[in-house]
Amino acid sequence: MSFYLLAISGISLFLSAIIFRFKAKKNSSLLCIFFILTVTAVVLNAFWIICQQFTGDGVNQSVLYTLSNTLVGADFSDFIMPVLVAIVSCIIISILIYLLLCYKLPETSRHHLYSLLACALIAISLVSSPTITQVSGSTLLTKSVDGSDFAKYYIKQESIIKNPQYNIIYIYAESLERTYFDKTIFPDLLPDLDPLRKKSLDFAGTQQMPATDFTIAGIVASQCGIPLFKPSTFNDSNVVSSFYPTAICLGDILKKSGYQNWFYQGANLRFADKDNFFKTHGIDNVWGLEESGLQDDFSVQNNWGLYDNIVLDKAWDKFEQLSAAGKPFALFALTVDTHPPKGYISPGCQKNNYVMRGQKVDALSAVLCSQEDIARFVRKIQSSPWGKNTLVVLSSDHLAMPSTAVAVDYLNKQQRKDLFFVLGDDIKPRIDPRVRSTLDNGATVLELLGGGREIGLGRSSVSTKSLAETIPDFKNKLFAWGDSIRKLWGNPEHIDKFTIDTRNKKFSADSFSWDLPLAIEILPDQVIPVVDQQRDNTSLRKTLAFLPEGTQFLWVDKCSKAGNVWKSNLALSMNWCVSQGRMGGDITVEEINGEKYQGVVTQNDSATNTARYRRDQMLLQTLPEDIRYSSDSFKFALEGQPNFIENMMGVSRREEWGRWSDALAAPSVLLLYKYPFPQEFDLEIEAKAFGKNINKPVAVSIGDRTQYAYFGQQPGKVTLHFTADMYTRLINISPPEPELTREGSILGSSTVSPVRKLGVGLITIKIVPRTTLTPE
Repeated sequence: MSFYLLAISGISLFLSAIIFRFKAKKNSSLLCIFFILTVTAVVLNAFWIICQQFTGDGVNQSVLYTLSNTLVGADFSDFIMPVLVAIVSCIIISILIYLLLCYKLPETSRHHLYSLLACALIAISLVSSPTITQVSGSTLLTKSVDGSDFAKYYIKQESIIKNPQYNIIYIYAESLERTYFDKTIFPDLLPDLDPLRKKSLDFAGTQQMPATDFTIAGIVASQCGIPLFKPSTFNDSNVVSSFYPTAICLGDILKKSGYQNWFYQGANLRFADKDNFFKTHGIDNVWGLEESGLQDDFSVQNNWGLYDNIVLDKAWDKFEQLSAAGKPFALFALTVDTHPPKGYISPGCQKNNYVMRGQKVDALSAVLCSQEDIARFVRKIQSSPWGKNTLVVLSSDHLAMPSTAVAVDYLNKQQRKDLFFVLGDDIKPRIDPRVRSTLDNGATVLELLGGGREIGLGRSSVSTKSLAETIPDFKNKLFAWGDSIRKLWGNPEHIDKFTIDTRNKKFSADSFSWDLPLAIEILPDQVIPVVDQQRDNTSLRKTLAFLPEGTQFLWVDKCSKAGNVWKSNLALSMNWCVSQGRMGGDITVEEINGEKYQGVVTQNDSATNTARYRRDQMLLQTLPEDIRYSSDSFKFALEGQPNFIENMMGVSRREEWGRWSDALAAPSVLLLYKYPFPQEFDLEIEAKAFGKNINKPVAVSIGDRTQYAYFGQQPGKVTLHFTADMYTRLINISPPEPELTREGSILGSSTVSPVRKLGVGLITIKIVPRTTLTPE
């Protein structure tokens, strides 16, 4: 259907351009509007084509969710070339359209009716664009499917497991769908896993539902029994720093039942907000790339994170430790080596070459290798002294995506199913072919552990029927329930009183809690909290700038940020401040002293002023690098630069404490002042050192003089005495051994994310003139 819409959109676009060019009566204003609409249609269709290449379903929930969340830990390498091709194609097509519309031709008969026809066709092109139809499609669908009965089927599981008898190992195998077990299509692809499957309780009818078709969505579906429908907010930032906070998921029940819960994976846990999900739902202990301490050891990493054999070996160590402790535990693990498009081969893997039709298939070779690692891990658990009281679950996180190299040729020709089977000493091997979905996985595990039989929309396949079997057209029913599911994110309707914990960086109101910094849009019937993603270009200042005039808000952030807009005497303060009021009206900014603060949302009915609103908007949207502040020292933790600095080089992005030097940006840190230094002065530097630079001489040069400073791992101050001539105004700071690292990397995968070469971490620099006393 989407391809037909794409064809309609493209044909309408082409016809509208031809008619507008040769027949329409036009003027410059109409020409400008028509050109903008035409380019918009081109961009929308190009965006859908790119998404289709990677998702096989165009602009689906995985695209919307991923683009509106943190991309920390994502591997962009496979996206770069298609995106570049799309951008270049859009530019070329836009230029051709411009030439077509604007190049002068001899005057011919033209009529306003053709102008209307061209505009109608471009409107059809926009409306029929599959990007538009998919984004709005689920909303339109709910009108034809009754979604008012959500509460009848959604079950909030309050019971716990009494006297737990089993520990559980739950393995999410990336894209490892059950279709791969078909030996007529993939002979000898799973030689180690297939014998284990035959000894398991194998749920062969597991289907994939909407909004469960990417990793975090698959995890949410299996744990909470609901698809991942996320509400949007006014600037596409994180709505909250929790994750379905009002839902009760498998991890919550296990924790209340006395289980210690762990999650292991090789990728960055921040990607797609997995860390927030675990923190919200009872999985208090997590281990990922950053926690491993191996983020700078590239020999054990692929483009997404640590290889599967490394992760599963670490998970085995934790299994031994937890089992020996004698307390109930749940250990979840997520593999990554089979990630599309081609997968990755773990070092030391014995089975690493899968051939079809005489050619090696990289994606299937990765499956062959990963299944070897998974099977070895499972067998070690089964043969251990604790194997008898341990349930082992092997599940795919989702079906293999269309970008997987074998998807089109082989998988899509089959009746595809997700993988879900359970191994245990007391479990009788059998195949259960009944229709079910991944929404049922958590409830099934819960009953096998001795708990209840329902979680959310999930039903235990051990003793009950799945909603996927009992409700006709269940997939469309989920879309109809979309609004009800989104309400499970649980934003409060109003806030009166609140508590701020600056030590733990928490904001609490009633039963809700969010991380700091935080901005809250306060509407008459709704409160929308937005947390900072720690990226300067999407800071909460810019979020507030998009609020309409008169909108009430509350903002908790470092005082310097609000001080630059509303209270200049706090512009240098790194304490926390509470700002609240109405956009364009009176704004109060209060500094927080101490670790605890009790506050009240003020009812501000002051009149707004459009001129004031526009001024505040302008200041809030000021880019961090364009901010200037008045100070006698350079405070590197503040946004912007002091007024006395003309330019600087060799420093990395601003962090909460200051800035690292980065030898990839420049060999040394260069600070160029606007005015020459005093003839004699002390240079006060507060800094810390990184890696090999700790307690090593850092060269500080001013003019033709060089002195050396030593800094430890923790911040420290040094004072250096200098004399200068009347022209000197440059400070040069050269760390001895800048070290290549991905420490603190905030974007991209483990191996292609921004690398930095760190030396010293600058906190403050101050020049103190020395006064020369003349004898009387």
